[in-house]
Amino acid sequence: MSDLGQFDLDNAGGPSTLGLDEEEEEDEFGEIRTLQQAWVDEKLCPEILTYESELVDNLREQIENQQRAITENSDASVENKDIANYFQMEVDRIRFLVKSYLRTRLLKIEKYALYALKTATVRERLSQPELEYAKSYVNLLESHFKESFLSALPQNFRNLDSKEGNLSMIPTPNFNTHVFFRVTEPVGDFEIAPGDSVSFSQGDIYIMRYERLQTLLAEKKIQLI
Repeated sequence: MSDLGQFDLDNAGGPSTLGLDEEEEEDEFGEIRTLQQAWVDEKLCPEILTYESELVDNLREQIENQQRAITENSDASVENKDIANYFQMEVDRIRFLVKSYLRTRLLKIEKYALYALKTATVRERLSQPELEYAKSYVNLLESHFKESFLSALPQNFRNLDSKEGNLSMIPTPNFNTHVFFRVTEPVGDFEIAPGDSVSFSQGDIYIMRYERLQTLLAEKKIQLI
């Protein structure tokens, strides 16, 4: 996405004249594609992934800059208004992408809030606002459940993180879920089961239990599809 603040509407020949060189354009569109894949990965992955802080911050800044430039040119000529409308659609598209990514993460945080707060590796994947949201959500949930029914249960079952033997009240991700994925970087021989390996080549598509793919996804050597 381009920065409309660098775009001369009065001298523009059309939406393709962005006032940026090809390398800058490619970097901006590359960020959009990367966040699109991060959103897909987040939706299809059973666990909460690492928050894409730099991507989200960069795209938010671009949205603000472009929205400001569109507003400043809202009284331009009819021709320039058409160009501004094009950029407004682009702003709305990227804003939708960012919001969808954040919303997907919040839904998973709500589902696994207790697990996330009690698991250091997962807690580190959250942004500071997400961490505060998870704490507030757990507090509200615990307060509501205690007023509704927990106070009527035996003492050892009154907490949201109560355990009885191997049974726990804390919802956890199902790492045995099978996921489809595409290999984005050459991996070579990869053990899919004890004593059994497959050579993963770039572009290959497979289905496998997520538990064995955690490291590959974290290293961005695969994409969920």
